[in-house]
Amino acid sequence: MGKIIQIEVPEELAVLIEKDEFLRKLSEEVVKQKLTEYLLKVYALDVLAKDSELTEEDVMELDEEIKEGIVKKWEDEANR
Repeated sequence: MGKIIQIEVPEELAVLIEKDEFLRKLSEEVVKQKLTEYLLKVYALDVLAKDSELTEEDVMELDEEIKEGIVKKWEDEANR
């Protein structure tokens, strides 16, 4: 059996979840699945990056280069 935690959701969702047993169970399963996937990705990235010598500035430069490459690719495809 897992441990129970609480999360905050918008009031509109809380009302639906509280009123409908099916929606409550579905919500629990979706949250478990998505949270597991997300946390495993974050953990994997953390392990990969732990010995990295990249600075935040390096990451920002790479981010800009990637974005510029994507824009160029879209423009090239649009001009075909």
